[in-house]
Amino acid sequence: MLIPLAIITVAVAVFLLSRRPLTRQGPTGPQVSISPQLAADLDRWVGAGLIEPHQAEAVAAFEVAAAGPPRRISLATEALGYVGAALATAAVFAALISRWEDFSEAVHFGISAAAMVLMAAAGAFVYHNAEPALRRLGSVLWFLAVGATAMTLSVLTVEIAGMEDGFSAAAIAAIVSAGTAVVAGVLWLLSRRGLQLAAFFAATISTLAALVSLLPGPDEAWTIAIAVWGFGVIWTALGWRNVLTPMPVAVGLGAAAVLVGPALGVDQTGWLFVPALGTAAGAMAVSIPTRQVPLLAAGTTGLFFYLTWLVVHYFGETLGVPVALGMCGLLFIGLAIIAGRLRRSTLPPGSGGGAAPVPS
Repeated sequence: MLIPLAIITVAVAVFLLSRRPLTRQGPTGPQVSISPQLAADLDRWVGAGLIEPHQAEAVAAFEVAAAGPPRRISLATEALGYVGAALATAAVFAALISRWEDFSEAVHFGISAAAMVLMAAAGAFVYHNAEPALRRLGSVLWFLAVGATAMTLSVLTVEIAGMEDGFSAAAIAAIVSAGTAVVAGVLWLLSRRGLQLAAFFAATISTLAALVSLLPGPDEAWTIAIAVWGFGVIWTALGWRNVLTPMPVAVGLGAAAVLVGPALGVDQTGWLFVPALGTAAGAMAVSIPTRQVPLLAAGTTGLFFYLTWLVVHYFGETLGVPVALGMCGLLFIGLAIIAGRLRRSTLPPGSGGGAAPVPS
């Protein structure tokens, strides 16, 4: 009894939340969608004789054009849809996982390949839709299609082709990641959206890590750490130059790789503190004249993390952890003073960062 009641309640809520926004009536009927506050203001100004009706229509049309295409699906409805889709997907995955071992290799491949094709096709279907919510849904579907691609290639290489017998796990990972990166890159080129760029980033950096681990020689953690760090530097530069877009997403992902990369091997190789601290300080220095707050936050976080790690790692036993942390605090006070001075030096005269020039 409670389940049908819950379904009816959700359905009614979706209907109420998805009602179209208010429209302003023009000479030929509803023309543009405007906010209730703007509609009330325009009616009041027309009634007071401050503006003519055609001027009110022009103001409403201008505001709607500035706000972009009208939203027919509210954010609340979109959120409810995603929650429902997530629950349904989780139910399907739970059912498949519980019976996965009972299926043959061909069925495994068919399920994963079908999921990949269906998600890619559904995302393409809503790619050019005028509704922003449906375009976001398409981006999510293409993001999931990349994950389904990785699953399909894993089943193909391991279960169908039986490559586990002749190839190492790193080689198989490199093949799967590289194939996934190709698909993710194509979807990003078609859409230029943040989720597709994130999927392309994850697949590409996974391919790089797998290839580095295949290099001959001793298995050293610093090789993967430097590879990830260098990849992050290149990725950030390409994002900064708007080669990889959206630029904020590209720079954020690259900065994360730059700051996290040295941590993969700094415990075994102490000289990795040099690129780690240098990159974090460089990010802070670049963020000040360019007013990039995310870059400043990333650099500050990385500097705090690696400075604390460095002091505790090398001086913790001799000075004690409290004294080591106190040293880190003093270092950060000095950095704050330097940052403040750099900020004042980059501000134009008379902007509040320094004394304005005295007129002659």
